[in-house]
Amino acid sequence: MKNTVKKITIKIRQIIICCIAMSLLWGCTNKKSLDYEFETSDINRFWGTYDTITALTDSAEIYRVFNEMYLDKASEGFKEIMKTCGDIRTPEYFIEHFELYPNFWESCRSSTLNIKKKKNKIDSVFKKFLDVFPNFKPPKVCIFMGTFSTVGQATNGWIVLGGEFVSYNSFFVVEEFNSKNKQSWEYQQVWNGFSFMKTSDISLIVAHETVHILQKKKPRGNVLENCIYEGVAEFVSEKISGIRNQTLYTSYGEEHERELWSEFLQDKNNQDISRWLYEGSNSGERPKDLGYYIGYKICESYFLSHTDSIKALQNMISISDYNEFFETSGYAKKFKK
Repeated sequence: MKNTVKKITIKIRQIIICCIAMSLLWGCTNKKSLDYEFETSDINRFWGTYDTITALTDSAEIYRVFNEMYLDKASEGFKEIMKTCGDIRTPEYFIEHFELYPNFWESCRSSTLNIKKKKNKIDSVFKKFLDVFPNFKPPKVCIFMGTFSTVGQATNGWIVLGGEFVSYNSFFVVEEFNSKNKQSWEYQQVWNGFSFMKTSDISLIVAHETVHILQKKKPRGNVLENCIYEGVAEFVSEKISGIRNQTLYTSYGEEHERELWSEFLQDKNNQDISRWLYEGSNSGERPKDLGYYIGYKICESYFLSHTDSIKALQNMISISDYNEFFETSGYAKKFKK
């Protein structure tokens, strides 16, 4: 009897030790799976450079020092975004913006310097991606200071975020931008970015760009593929972050959905996507980027037609045939009623 009790006790201890070991292993695995590079060194370097050049008066010296202190010492993530955004490769735009918007830059200093506090939101987003995509590996994240070139962009394994946008809060002084030409690209870029941040969050931006990194097949030139590509990022990022993208194209789309559907059917095979994405709309006062909305609605229809929501999201990420996805989404049925 004693031997039996002893054996049972030993077995229980073994089970307990095994459980503890598995628990520790699971904790280490989860921790390791969420390890990612979070680069914010460009922000401190930016403000050190800013303070140095504001004490200088010679233009040539200002340009030289800005290059030497900030651009030449850019982090790896910052260098990646430089490859696609020409206006942040040289000091010209930076210096011009410092002169045009001095109150804005001072108003955003504190928030940008505290940007690391937003890492917990990025962690939360990546944990949710793990719930949906078990093999998910977080991308590298860089937050830098630019010239309103981008709110966020995925490039070569990096998610690169513009600190002047993603650190937005109610203390930002933005009145200086009202003096700019309201039809200019810069004015639209700035106000679209700030408007987005007023109703959104860094979580949604990171989720959107993470989807782009995960997407298996990049679109070719036509309207249909590009709209679905962006629609997937819009829809999946909403499900991951829990935040709906409230933009001009969203509200306009809800009011003109049937009209946009008819136009989309006519344009879906066109190689010129500028009426739907990136370059804005050629339809007068209509909001730009309506392709994000129509792509979102196609994905929403696909999602609602599936009982397994996780599988539906995984399928969106893994699209290999955009035309097939479009047909199976069932979105067209909505307009036959």
